[in-house]
Amino acid sequence: MFHSNAMPGSARLIIVLCLCLGLLSSCTFDKEEDLLVAPVTCDTSNVSFTADVFPLLNSYGCVGCHQGISASAGVRLDSHEEVVKWQVRMIGSIAHEAGFSRMPKGGGKMNDCEIDQIRAWINLGSPDN
Repeated sequence: MFHSNAMPGSARLIIVLCLCLGLLSSCTFDKEEDLLVAPVTCDTSNVSFTADVFPLLNSYGCVGCHQGISASAGVRLDSHEEVVKWQVRMIGSIAHEAGFSRMPKGGGKMNDCEIDQIRAWINLGSPDN
């Protein structure tokens, strides 16, 4: 029996071909170099106390807990002089090294780049810059 609303075979073929062409044209071929993400580099050159180290200590709450006469554990980190005095203990704590109290307490660890920047500043002799 022939239905009046039935689609002739050639019309179905045209629709199928159009769908296939539409699907094929939507495929993309990315170049491998476009898909690779450039590695993030950590700039440890020209690290300064004022521009890099102290702002990091402040942003992680180190200065807030370790300042003035009520400094936690008697460790002050509110001036260049105090940071230099405590730098070995400080770097062990922020890097979560064995034998050191992990800092910041209750907060997230600094990322490796930030720790490397503080180490670079220490390796430069901890200048007051």
